[in-house]
Amino acid sequence: MIWDRVVKRLSARLQQGDAMGKTIIVALVMTASFVLLWFYLLFQRANTSHVQLHFFLAKDAQFIEYAEVGGSDQVSFSIMRAFPDLDLTTDRLAILKAQGWDLCASGNDQWASFEDYASHPPTMWHQRLLHFQRANDIVVYTAMYWSELDVTGDRNQFAKPNTATQKIVVMRMSASDVATKTLLRSFGVRCK
Repeated sequence: MIWDRVVKRLSARLQQGDAMGKTIIVALVMTASFVLLWFYLLFQRANTSHVQLHFFLAKDAQFIEYAEVGGSDQVSFSIMRAFPDLDLTTDRLAILKAQGWDLCASGNDQWASFEDYASHPPTMWHQRLLHFQRANDIVVYTAMYWSELDVTGDRNQFAKPNTATQKIVVMRMSASDVATKTLLRSFGVRCK
């Protein structure tokens, strides 16, 4: 109702050749264009980020969450896999390769475990890090299991996790060539 009155008044002013009416319409059109452009760019940024990370999602992924962390895009999800299986099978790696993602060599790309006594309750973590590169994009693929740590029992009881729920965190960072090489070196990773 209010909008109808505004449109009628502006139309009347424009028909009379009123400069103020023309100015208001130009301002409204410019504002609307700016808002539409802003939403379009925001959608494109989110859409592009999620599409790039979508290649790393498992088909049976659960509890999927997307986030932007410090300028990097991230997706996390859970899958059911018996330790030490990964969702990134040879077939999945071939698909990633076809999308332009190269698996980088690293001295720390096998399963590792550590005890976390700072968490409550104390926890045994098992994790595996894989790194991928496509042009100036780096993806860090982290697979994790955690088990409550029995501090009174046999320490060898946690040679493998006591759960089949694997948590995956995939983070994509975009950087210049120099920054990319610096990041890769800091991870002890070698890419093509």
